[in-house]
Formats: sequence, structure tokens, C-alpha cells
Amino acid sequence: MPLQLEPQVCFALRASGIACRWHHEFFMALFVQFGLFVHIRVFSCFEFCMFLSLEFVQSAWTHAGGERCFMFEFFFHGVIEEVLHVPIIPVMVVAHTHQYGCEILEDRMFDFTDKVALVTGSSRGIGREIARMLAQAGAKVIIHYVRNREAADEVMQALGGEPHIIVQADMGDAEAVRAMVEQAIDRFGRLDILVNNAGIYEAHPIADVSYEQWQESWQQVINVNLLGAANAIYCAARQMIKQRSGRIINISSRGAFRGEPESPAYGASKNGMNAMSGSLAKYLAPYNIYVATVAPGFVETEMAAQSLAGESGRQIRAQSPLNRVARPEEVAYAALFLASDGAEFSTGTIVDVNGASYLRQ
Repeated sequence: MPLQLEPQVCFALRASGIACRWHHEFFMALFVQFGLFVHIRVFSCFEFCMFLSLEFVQSAWTHAGGERCFMFEFFFHGVIEEVLHVPIIPVMVVAHTHQYGCEILEDRMFDFTDKVALVTGSSRGIGREIARMLAQAGAKVIIHYVRNREAADEVMQALGGEPHIIVQADMGDAEAVRAMVEQAIDRFGRLDILVNNAGIYEAHPIADVSYEQWQESWQQVINVNLLGAANAIYCAARQMIKQRSGRIINISSRGAFRGEPESPAYGASKNGMNAMSGSLAKYLAPYNIYVATVAPGFVETEMAAQSLAGESGRQIRAQSPLNRVARPEEVAYAALFLASDGAEFSTGTIVDVNGASYLRQ
């Protein structure tokens, strides 16, 4: 009789090296008890985890005596920053019964092999992490920047160079956005994923700015954050309609819901992005094009560095019961989920990544 197991065991751990060894022992126990073919994918922030994972591979292979096959795929998207703290973001275990040849679950999530992905604003911060994780999962990534070519080159180098490419465009310039998307399509012949991540934040408190400054701030922020994203979607979706497939992921903000007193244009641009995403999710669904949104709160990025410094940073971190802000890879993980096979029915959704700092009803 085939083994009766839960089809999937999922962990979302952020653990020390000791806990990492604990789940290593858990997997060994799983193998010893059920004699399973175990397929493990580890998304790790730090290269130190590779040593622990390889240790598990070696011990498992020794225990199996070569009679059963173990396959592991590791996607590492960072370097060691703290040797004593080894975060494990998600660990998915997909089990197959080797003895009975009965596949319990086939894992296709986070396999972006040969997918073509354009990530705007990917020379830094959240976009850089999304680009890195997509590349590590097999995608061909188009790295976009506005002014900092050096930062884009660094991302390109981190991804290993070819087949990835770099494009430049001012997201507030409609023709530049069109040229950016066309360059990507001309290079690869298709476009599977668009991540609208590029955005700007500009303070313009109404009591402190002139009428001219007020108008300028609104126009700049809306042009980049909302119209730039809309134009990128138009150009990408026209290609995706021809392909009859595609994923569009928009990076919004918690500010769309709670308000942005110092930058109302920013809050309005992100709220507009949310509404646009829902509308296009409905319109594009018949073409097998799925649209979803990630709405992070504060994230440890260059853009937020000034706000997160000193006393203001302490107050911002205290907004979450976790007493911290998000890491870029945590936002990237949500984006990858929404872009992955199996997430189609999440089209139109908005995923909050804010550490319970703002709970909308």
C-alpha cells in the first residue's frame, strides 16, 4: 500500500545555525522513517547555509547507501553579513515515494528556467533582490536603471553576466519606457515577467512648499510611479497577449492604505497602482496574463536609509510587533511567489509585507 503523507511540508524559518542543524536532523528523520525521495529547495540569504546543506546531502547519501536518489537545488542570493545568524527564508519539502514510484507532489514553484523577466529599478534595493532571486531560479533578467550605470553593472556581475542584459530608461518618459520594453523583446524574442518596482519618493508637505513645488512634486511622482508603470504594462502586455501568457507584478506600498502625510502624491500613486492592478487582472485574465501586487512597508534599502536612522528609525521599527522593518529579500520572495507557476488564482490580489505594522480590513 502506498505511503499516506501530507503532500507538502513548508517551513518559514529565520533561524540560527543551531536551528538550521535542527531542521537538518528533521529531514534525516523523515528519510529514515519513510524511505523517501526528498526534493528540497533552500532559499538562503547567506552562503554559510550552503555548508550546512551540503553536510546534509553527504550524510543522507551515506545513510542511503546510494540506493535512493537525492536532488537538491540551492538558490543563494547574498553573502555572509553575520556569521552567527544564519537566516533560512523558506524551506519547501516535496516528497516522492521511491519504493512505490508514486509521486505525491511535483514542485514547479520558483522554477523560472528560461523565463524572461524585466525588473524595473533593479540596480538597487528591492528590485536588485528580485532580479537576483529570479536569476538564481533560472530566469533571464533585464536589469533596469535610470542614472546609476555602475550599480547596474554590479548587479549584472553578481548575476554572472550573460544571458542577462542591462537597459536604461527614465520611467517618467513614455517613449523611453517603450524603447526599454522593445529592447528586451528584441533581445530575447519574448517577455514572460514584468516587475514594476521603480519608484520615487519626494516629500512635499503642503504647509512648507510653494504652489509651484507642489505641482512639480505631484507631476514627477505620478509620472514615474503610476504612469511609468502603466506604460511599461501596456508595452509588455501587448507582447504577452501575442504569447497568450505572462505575469505582471507591481510593487506598491503600505502608504497606499495608511496615507503619506509628507508625500501625498506618493500615497496616491501607489493607491492608483493598486486600482490599476485589479482592473488589468480582470482584463488580461482571458489572455493567461496574471497581475498581482506586493505592498511592503518600510524596507532596509538605500531609499529608506535616512528615515531608518536614529530616533525616527526606532519609532518606525516599533510600528511592527517584530520590532524591525522588512529585508529586501522578504519582499522579493512575495514577488517571486506571485510570478510563479501555481499562483495564477492569486491574480488581482495585493500581498502585504509589512510585519503587521498596518492591518487593513
